Amino acid sequence: MSRLSIESTSISLERVAIIAGCEQHIASAIARRFVQRGDRVVICGSPPGEGTTGIAGEFTPTYVVQDGPGQIIASALDLHGRLDVLVIGSAFVETGGAVGQAIETLSNLMTTAARHMRSGGQIVNILSSAGRYRTAYFQSAADIDKSFTSKAAVDGAVFALTRQAGFELAPRVRVNAVSLGWIGSPERDREWDAMSADERHYLIEEISLSRLGEPDEVAAVVEFLASEASSYVTCNAIDVNGGWWTS
Repeated sequence: MSRLSIESTSISLERVAIIAGCEQHIASAIARRFVQRGDRVVICGSPPGEGTTGIAGEFTPTYVVQDGPGQIIASALDLHGRLDVLVIGSAFVETGGAVGQAIETLSNLMTTAARHMRSGGQIVNILSSAGRYRTAYFQSAADIDKSFTSKAAVDGAVFALTRQAGFELAPRVRVNAVSLGWIGSPERDREWDAMSADERHYLIEEISLSRLGEPDEVAAVVEFLASEASSYVTCNAIDVNGGWWTS
């Protein structure tokens, strides 16, 4: 697993945040918001590509390869000496249907991180809505032969883990989740292009805000959950889906 350390060159640095397993566009948007507020950021995931081009010129990246929850945390501690925020994307727990293994890995990462966090630490899980709402709410012709049961099982377990970990780690560490709708990315753009005109119309009609989401709109909610502005929020999940699904 590769890691990208991003530091601002013009502002004072405060917290240390790890972003693990997020899509590159979303990770970049979160990193930008964190760094602009003065944080040190470590991104764990695939090497930077199209999704991180917006960072170039703003921050200076450093690339290191690390594997496993312990190594991810150790790398941040080695670089910056502390850990305050952990953001975990769905890619970190996508294991081809091995639900127990995925949740155990995620639980180990969260527990290891919390052990090194000072009072006031925050953990934010980012995942799809598959574990909260049925994925067949909208299924394009391109997906007709796919089964989303494994993904729903993993995401549902992550929601449950978020609630339980938030309870067990309180009050020192807060744990929340962000449940995503249709957020723009190269992969999503390809899915959109593969749809028929009728499918696109149906999708937009089902989204209350009548448009697709942007990575920075996800980052804004993550920034909120990882800040003192949400100091009385834990064990919770926030939908970022434009009103596509509602609880």
